[in-house]
Amino acid sequence: MPLQVGSLGRIPVGALTDKYGARLMFPLVSALTVVPVLLLIPAKDSYGAMLVVGFLLGLGGTTFAIGIPLVNSWFPAAERGLALGVFGMGMGGVALSGYFTPRIAAHGADLPFLVVAAALVVHAALAAVLIRDRPDRPVPTTSLAHRLGTATRLRVTWELSALYAIGFGGIVAFGAALARPASPSRSLGSAG
Repeated sequence: MPLQVGSLGRIPVGALTDKYGARLMFPLVSALTVVPVLLLIPAKDSYGAMLVVGFLLGLGGTTFAIGIPLVNSWFPAAERGLALGVFGMGMGGVALSGYFTPRIAAHGADLPFLVVAAALVVHAALAAVLIRDRPDRPVPTTSLAHRLGTATRLRVTWELSALYAIGFGGIVAFGAALARPASPSRSLGSAG
């Protein structure tokens, strides 16, 4: 559920970022994501509650649509690839969280949620203080529906969407593989 909302939610969050800028959207989305992270603590005992909280948790996955236009606006075309690549390395956090979350949970079942909530609060505060939108950033004057319609008629939109699906799917699969505990028969030092 969070992955689907995070992926599809990037469209409206990206549109809001185009209109209001990353200076507002990054701290806002980070702060709002604290709520579902903390709601995971009481929700973990109910499937229905987990679905609702998982839906809300997808908000955190929309930050990519905030950061890309921010980074893109500050770098000339010749340097954007490297800058966006460095920003995109943050997606490695998905894999790292899959590895570290079970280890942190060994010290307390609710501890991973508290650690993530604290990190989000720190990020929201730092983003509010440090992020600046480019002063000459273009603000769209046409409707979102018009801009989406124009984009869907471009072949490159569909090509890049396919690459995104493969790349993002790979990151999610890698993170899921790291989160899975090793089976006893495959652990180091086992016979067989």
